[in-house]
Amino acid sequence: MKYLFGIVQFLVLLGQTSMGFAQSSYTINAKASEINFEISHMKVMTVKGCFHDFGGEVIADKTSIKEISSKINVKSIDTKDTSRDKSLLNDKYFDAETFPFISFKSLHIRSTDSGYVIDGLLKIKDVEKKITFPYKVTREDGVLHFYADTVINRKDFNLKFGLMDTLVGKEVNITLKIVAEE
Repeated sequence: MKYLFGIVQFLVLLGQTSMGFAQSSYTINAKASEINFEISHMKVMTVKGCFHDFGGEVIADKTSIKEISSKINVKSIDTKDTSRDKSLLNDKYFDAETFPFISFKSLHIRSTDSGYVIDGLLKIKDVEKKITFPYKVTREDGVLHFYADTVINRKDFNLKFGLMDTLVGKEVNITLKIVAEE
């Protein structure tokens, strides 16, 4: 009887432990989210833009994010200048016909003294590079709110602008405000 009681206790503990580690899948809601960027132009002005068409998945347990994957439709770029947007899609810049998506896949997510950090693979055009950036997340009623700011060097991703290259800044500031729903 003592042996049977021990097995029952073990099974109850196992059930409680696995419930604590249960993971949920969250889908990115593009209509409630933002992917924004800024880049200097001619050293006196800043071009601001965003992408409208994107999606992805976030895997999280009750205490932390475990995995993120996302895709951005390059053709959804919007810099509030239709002529510039069309130009950015051609083969000199994003080459959207050959490379229709920008993608991100997390490799490692960790807690630090100052918050959380994600290491992941960002792929733009034919270049995939590891990037690292801090983030903040809140959770409420089955919805994740994910906030991050990072900077990438556009030249690391083969984003060269021909004759205009020296007039366009190297650093692209990226701001993410992501809403993902269970």
